[in-house]
Amino acid sequence: MTAIAILTSLNAFPNIKDQSYGAAQAGFLEWVFALPVTTCPRRAAQQALDDLTDRAATSQAGIYFYDFLKQAACADRRPVGRRGGRNARRATLH
Repeated sequence: MTAIAILTSLNAFPNIKDQSYGAAQAGFLEWVFALPVTTCPRRAAQQALDDLTDRAATSQAGIYFYDFLKQAACADRRPVGRRGGRNARRATLH
């Protein structure tokens, strides 16, 4: 599903706080898993946010979904490097 369709369905969700968060998580995961394998999730989230600029989140679940998209769009681009290894162990042992 597209982010617009998911946001539309989440806006119709009743504002029950505990259930709203779970519904937004499920909607976000559905959106992520519907992406093609070759698509970068960060760029797709940025594109989805651009598509949602004229649509407002009117329910708590919609707000949570929008926040999940913002977090995915602002994800760190650099890969996590190694923090140690042989040289670091040598420096601390000798």
